[in-house]
Amino acid sequence: MTRTGKSVRLAGHRPEPTVELHPRDASARGIADGAIVAVESRWGRGVMRAHLSDAVRPGEAFAPMHWTAQVSRAGRINAAVNPAVDPISGQPELKHTPVEVRALSVKWHGTILARRTLMLPPITCWTHLKGAGHATYLIAGEQPLAEARKALAAAIRTSNPGPWLEGEAGLGAVITDGRLEAVMVTGESRDDAARDRLAPFMAIDRLTVAERSALLQGGDAADRGGEMCACFGVSCHDIEHAIAAGAASLEAIGEATRAGTNCGSCRPEIRLLLRARRIRKAA
Repeated sequence: MTRTGKSVRLAGHRPEPTVELHPRDASARGIADGAIVAVESRWGRGVMRAHLSDAVRPGEAFAPMHWTAQVSRAGRINAAVNPAVDPISGQPELKHTPVEVRALSVKWHGTILARRTLMLPPITCWTHLKGAGHATYLIAGEQPLAEARKALAAAIRTSNPGPWLEGEAGLGAVITDGRLEAVMVTGESRDDAARDRLAPFMAIDRLTVAERSALLQGGDAADRGGEMCACFGVSCHDIEHAIAAGAASLEAIGEATRAGTNCGSCRPEIRLLLRARRIRKAA
């Protein structure tokens, strides 16, 4: 996430508001990696995805402050921040806010790509990202999936009119004169690859019969694993492939993929992949 949210490429690195928790704290609260959680204080709350990492100390939680109501209404961690400010500088107490973190009973997750922006119905959380010629929404909710799909499909067709076509595995799309106007995929489990898998269809001027069929079957099954290094566009899959080929350190991965050689924000995640590989080899 950047301050303006206008960079398509950088939006792929951490596309949703997250809170980093130490695995020990998460385990004590029954929170799995990737779960939707509420971060609550006496002043307010934010709803975001949990990211487990030993880069934070037990007893601490870290959440980026840059998410706004325009791109993630429920994901604003600033709503929970201690409102006390320095009397001279006006700097808020961003680093001293007691919070509790609890898992929410989310029943479904989803992804929407649409040529025109949406007015979404009430759902637990959503994040709006800028795509290449389209808007992307990452969504999740606590209401029944069938009820949510009906409301979301209506919202999609309000701003992207056309016939609604049901595909496979929770996919639905609006296709008008061979052009994909919007597509949504929902399910009980999270599908991290949906955005990357479906985006190429939004770039096609007129779908062929084969492309339309591939779309309604869920899109290209090839999974790059999501972007990990935003500086050089290196995916999680690319890094895992380098590790499998023998890269056993940050430096070796940098030489093989360039990941982690610029701003360094992806290095903690690369270390987790390296550690997971060592644990699997030792088992």
